[in-house]
Amino acid sequence: MSAGRSISVLYAIGTKLGGSSIGAHAHESVRGLLRHGQLRRVLCGAYDLREIPPAFVRTIGLPDRVLRKLAVYDRTRRIAHLQKVLFDHWATARLEVADVYFVWYNCALRSIPRAKAMGMVTVLQWGSFHPQHQRRILGEEHARWGIPYVRTDAELQRALREAELADYVICETDAAFASCRTEGMPPEKLLTLPNGVDLQRFRPVETPSTHAFRALYVGQISLRKGVPYLLEAWRTLAWHDAELWLAGNVDAEIRPLLARYAGLPGLRFVPYTANPVALYQAADVFVFPSLVEGGAKVGFEALACGLPVVTTHTAGSVARDGVEGLVVPSRDAAALARAMKRLRADGVLRQQMGLAARARAALFSWERHGDRLADALQGAVDRRRGHELLLEDGAWRRRASSS
Repeated sequence: MSAGRSISVLYAIGTKLGGSSIGAHAHESVRGLLRHGQLRRVLCGAYDLREIPPAFVRTIGLPDRVLRKLAVYDRTRRIAHLQKVLFDHWATARLEVADVYFVWYNCALRSIPRAKAMGMVTVLQWGSFHPQHQRRILGEEHARWGIPYVRTDAELQRALREAELADYVICETDAAFASCRTEGMPPEKLLTLPNGVDLQRFRPVETPSTHAFRALYVGQISLRKGVPYLLEAWRTLAWHDAELWLAGNVDAEIRPLLARYAGLPGLRFVPYTANPVALYQAADVFVFPSLVEGGAKVGFEALACGLPVVTTHTAGSVARDGVEGLVVPSRDAAALARAMKRLRADGVLRQQMGLAARARAALFSWERHGDRLADALQGAVDRRRGHELLLEDGAWRRRASSS
């Protein structure tokens, strides 16, 4: 995109690099930076893979692993907050001079000002919507279902202050970008960078099996993911010759709510698996009705496996309504039911959308993600160096000539 010399990037994430969720995302991003010759060092909680040469990686190790383990059982979220504060202090003491300091949210309050003082461009990665927007939506949702919403003000204020301090904030989707604009963030501070997918691992099955119509959900079974609306839609459909598979860990807070739907025909809960390829390949449609989401990797995986997608505008999917699937309003069980009913009734439409889904996923390989990340960071540095670049709709544009 830009003609500047190669840059160096110091990359920090306060969790396990190569773990699940954002850790897996970060691992692919780091691989992309390494491929482009931009990686200076990675600072992370832990790392046990070897695709990134050990010389590039520094970890906290045992203290981080212990705190992350304990945080799973702490409903107050204080331990999770402590873990991020610890990483922030640790990373700040280990900053190295580079062109860019790239850091994930909620663990950068001290390190961002220090990196700026060292002359680095600072880029903050957010994993979802603007935190105030997200808190408002989830607060409403917990109140609707009568479930306490536990979040700390310190957590929110930390996130807002980090965004204020950083030179740029990365959003993963247009919806996340829009939420930041709604909350008053200036567009010249926002970069949009979509997630990616492993196209070799996630692919359509060669010989489809014959079974009852099967809708699949993959992800945390929680209020944030919109699961109650999916279950309500399934109850409305009242199908006795179809299946709904919910695959993932169940949040403790939602267990009493799930009891309302016990015994629904065709409903099956599938334990979390780190390798969900077979689940996608055994389904007819993928349903993901999340209320607030960054670029959920499951949406990309489903597309790569050739599945038509039923999703919401707020679920972080790149599926287009009427092309790769059906996009419905969030928190709308009736709309979910109509979409599933339509796709079940029209096998030709499912096939067309499945082919389109695979083609769409091909535009979002991890290799392309790495290219986009490298270009985005190069652009940020080039702009500081005086190149005529504008940030419009989350992407760099060259300033039009006045001649």
